[in-house]
Amino acid sequence: MKVWKFVLFFLIFSSPILRAAEISVNGFASVRGGQILQDDAHQNPRLPDMYNDEYFTLTDESLFAIQGRVDLQHKLSATVQLVAHGSENFEPEVKWAYLSYQLNDNHALHVGRFANPIFHQSEYELVGYTHNFSRLPKSVYFGFDFSNVDGIKLQSNFLIEELYLDTHLSYSSWQGDIFNVSTAESYDSELNDIFNFSATLSGENWQLFGGYLSGGFASTEWDSQLIFPLIDGFNAASGSSLSEQEVQLIKAQLGADDNKGEYAYMGANIEWAKWIFNLEYVEYQLKDSFDSLNRGWFTAVGRRLGDFVVTYHHEVYLQSANGYPQANSMQSDAAKLITKQTIDILNQREMYMDVVSLRYDFHPSAAFKADIFVGNDKREQVGSFVGYSFGLDIVF
Repeated sequence: MKVWKFVLFFLIFSSPILRAAEISVNGFASVRGGQILQDDAHQNPRLPDMYNDEYFTLTDESLFAIQGRVDLQHKLSATVQLVAHGSENFEPEVKWAYLSYQLNDNHALHVGRFANPIFHQSEYELVGYTHNFSRLPKSVYFGFDFSNVDGIKLQSNFLIEELYLDTHLSYSSWQGDIFNVSTAESYDSELNDIFNFSATLSGENWQLFGGYLSGGFASTEWDSQLIFPLIDGFNAASGSSLSEQEVQLIKAQLGADDNKGEYAYMGANIEWAKWIFNLEYVEYQLKDSFDSLNRGWFTAVGRRLGDFVVTYHHEVYLQSANGYPQANSMQSDAAKLITKQTIDILNQREMYMDVVSLRYDFHPSAAFKADIFVGNDKREQVGSFVGYSFGLDIVF
């Protein structure tokens, strides 16, 4: 494990320069092992950081993180978070690095690198101790590469009689590599002018929440290395039946570069007596491109039994071409066919999963978790799969 960044973190936060300031250091960790069991005739579903090899491993879902906050007085503070993922050889990475200014009792301004709340629990997606699942449902929390962004965020909270309203409004950007499941390759990408708004309304035993994100997507690599070669390949396989003008029209319809991505979610959490109910539904799409509408949701019911929580959840991920609207502007049947073939090979995923999870709070700051999951991926090469995991989630 490469620890020099963590050592540097401790040296900075224990330096004489900061001794006069109010400093808090905390962190979290997950140590979890598991395996997806698949016969030789079918492929692994290749869900991000979820047992893509055929053997038992402690690497994919294990992580260690530490966070420091310095109160610089006069309503100003600084926060830094380092996270080391087992799937990345425990190489520490700066996830958060931002300044905060408390405008008043209800509003705080954050500037720098912070979590991108794509969906309801995205901000604390890595902190396993905060929820009862072994991992947040993959149909929604798929592991987006742009989970942290650079920008400015206004966080507000309001007390409305006996209700509590928390809102986040941010403007940001992101640059990095985005992983494509179809090719198992990453492509250099940018998200610009990201606008994000989310709100959570809480009562005594319930929450209602929702949010919306939009941003401009830019990537010449997605087009030149993935989408356009597919179009050219399908055209060549058809005997070059299309004119150059028709090929360029298809590329203009399906290209990813310089398009707008939109993400939206809504859901609810309810606790009644010893019962726990969770629901979240999401939609997202890169507009005017090869990308079909992505939909995901999960429903969960749990029961507290002393120090134990038993949870069952059903999750669904769907991506449908919805009649191939991108092909409507094509004049020839051959152009429409190649358009549909390109969309089909990059999209059309349908997956269902049923999971039973157990949580045991054996310590005030640690929980043992285990789960068994059964899934069905409609891609013929994947099909049904079964898996298990167990491990510890810790906060400190």
